[in-house]
Amino acid sequence: MGFKALLYEWQYRIREHYVVAGRHFSRKPPPPDATSWPPRYVAFVLVGMLGDTIMCLPVLETAREAWPQARLCAVVTPRIQEMLSGAGFIDEFLVGTGDPLSIRGREQARRTQEQLSERHFDVAVLLGGDQYAPLFYRAGVPIRVGPAACVYEPLLTHTYVVDDGRTWGPYERLGALRALGIETPERAPRLDLDSQARIEFQRWREKSLGDSNHSYVVIHPFGSAPRQRWPLDRVLQLAQRIYQVTGMRSLLVGGPEFRGVVASLSKCQSLINTVGELSILQLLAIIESASLVVTTDSGPFHMAGALGKPIIGLFRGRRPEHANRYPLTRVIFGKDHSCERFCRWNHCRAEPCRQLDALSTDEVLSEVKRVYEEPPSRVATP
Repeated sequence: MGFKALLYEWQYRIREHYVVAGRHFSRKPPPPDATSWPPRYVAFVLVGMLGDTIMCLPVLETAREAWPQARLCAVVTPRIQEMLSGAGFIDEFLVGTGDPLSIRGREQARRTQEQLSERHFDVAVLLGGDQYAPLFYRAGVPIRVGPAACVYEPLLTHTYVVDDGRTWGPYERLGALRALGIETPERAPRLDLDSQARIEFQRWREKSLGDSNHSYVVIHPFGSAPRQRWPLDRVLQLAQRIYQVTGMRSLLVGGPEFRGVVASLSKCQSLINTVGELSILQLLAIIESASLVVTTDSGPFHMAGALGKPIIGLFRGRRPEHANRYPLTRVIFGKDHSCERFCRWNHCRAEPCRQLDALSTDEVLSEVKRVYEEPPSRVATP
């Protein structure tokens, strides 16, 4: 980590403690027993990454079943709102700030604070965005639920345990409801699209792919950091081999930040480059209609899992935590012994990671063949 990054992290941590200490000088919210029960109005904060947000969805789905008369509000960023627009268990979206402590986003944080105060929530549940604890405290929300042992714990009335950032998933986040006395059996995340999104996708498919019937494979080799990417030259090789073996074309997907990365990629019949061209809803629709998704441990991995699609996961050997998260997943682990000695589970000393770099096209193609040759009952159809 560079000096500037260290300086930013240092000042950020100081500001976090300063905000928490400010509770001694502000008006205290009503006590938990001051609210009605079951609650009438509940806020769920979901301003994290796409994959992390998907793993939190069982909390909202369980809350809908436990409190059928309550109004459930998801506090989100625009991208999260788009991704969850088809979730029938959410009554309302409030688009707020991604980080209430951001210096450059102070005005947006102020507007978010006003919106939270206007709504008079009975309960606030922090799932992705612990920094929202001070906003709900100042908004006077009687019941505030969040992770234990975090810097914001003094601002919470109920806490749940997330033991290890390496392993947490839906069951750990369901602890937010267990803290309120609700029985919460483990359940898998579930995503859905509204009918209009599917109609618009069919138009896009006919225009961009030239047909609306042929099967295809989705490939997502990217990650939030360069070390988390599968080498791009193997994507083209894989697409060509898949086309030779199955006759299916491959769609390369990724966010606009990867446009420059794929600029030099050769054009060919077997691979269609859609990087930077898709909205979140279009990406979901493409994944939903795919025969197979090949992806790193990333947002599209969790999207495909929550949509019930067959997945081939490209994982670092030191990051196995989501390998068995979804039932139709085959994970290939890259192996490199030097990583075991010199790298941490959440940090690589090489870019790309040596373990991801060790995953060959032949290994991935072998798994593609196995999925392709399985009985139709195991393979989702477009």
